[in-house]
Amino acid sequence: MSPRLITPGPPPEKIRRIVVRMANWIGDAVMNIGLLAALRDTFPQAHIVAVARRGPAIVLEHQPHLDEVHVLDDRSHAGRRAFQQWLAREKFDASFIIPNSWRAALPFWRAGIPVRVGTTRNLRSVLFTHPIPFLPEDLHQHEVLTTRLLISPWRDPESLPRPVLTLGITAEERAWADEYVTRIAGDGPLACLNPGAAFGGAKRWPPERYAAVGEAILNDIGMSVFVQAGPGEEDMAREVCNATDAPLHNASGELTLRHLMAVLERCSMLVTNDSGPMHIAAALGTPTVAIFGSTDPVNTAPWASRAIVVQHRVPCSPCHLRNCPIDHRCMTGVSVEDVLAKVRELDSAP
Repeated sequence: MSPRLITPGPPPEKIRRIVVRMANWIGDAVMNIGLLAALRDTFPQAHIVAVARRGPAIVLEHQPHLDEVHVLDDRSHAGRRAFQQWLAREKFDASFIIPNSWRAALPFWRAGIPVRVGTTRNLRSVLFTHPIPFLPEDLHQHEVLTTRLLISPWRDPESLPRPVLTLGITAEERAWADEYVTRIAGDGPLACLNPGAAFGGAKRWPPERYAAVGEAILNDIGMSVFVQAGPGEEDMAREVCNATDAPLHNASGELTLRHLMAVLERCSMLVTNDSGPMHIAAALGTPTVAIFGSTDPVNTAPWASRAIVVQHRVPCSPCHLRNCPIDHRCMTGVSVEDVLAKVRELDSAP
């Protein structure tokens, strides 16, 4: 790796209040937890606050490395003004800005926070007291490791242990999930199908193939199956369930985001597109089969030992487009048997 010129940070004991601007998507925010763990280890005495939009903020509730989560509304003028006023009142000693945009970094510069750390992507060095050079090779490593580069003014990220992503779930949420899972699966194992992906259609495997996988999991492997759908994805869950006579449970409208987290923790298997639930399940240790097409698993594969990526390589992938302008060949090239082979592999693993 090319050398980075890093300005050393002040002594950790001088930093008592830290604010972290998290990524805007749920899955990306889960991958940011590797940085939160490094911050907690480096600044054990500090009060650490995560700033995140509503979805990521909900997922980060009860996160063990955080003391507080502040919900960000930066889509309206009033919300941006309120956030700027909040930053001024809180008097943070250090800020870590994960998103790569000027819009994300400007409020922290305007607030005059003494230590401001972020990458040099998009020519933003002027906004930071401790800019982290972004190198070409950073495009070819996992987002968990790229995000953790922000600890560089204090520690060499490459010398740190492999990041472990953790999410917090309360006893009440686990009790709710126990009742829900028992209602669907009795005392048996439960699998989840996640046919949606918030970013766009290019990341979605066909619903009828999810249905075929669900039917095989139910009949051949012996797991009960439910289909989860996020807001606006209810039609996808309905399409999956309608494409088979197998009794797949349609969970549309039954699970809040926090309830989904607790249920995924109880699941024996998740079959999913590259999505927020994929990263949540990986952080919870749920065996996960992840289907990739328009995005690159080098950067965003589930960060877990009990996860397998299924991918059909084509010249135009990864394109990172919301919707495929041609024939969606990266996804249609993934067969039902390709996915089932990985499901069986994970199911038979010790």
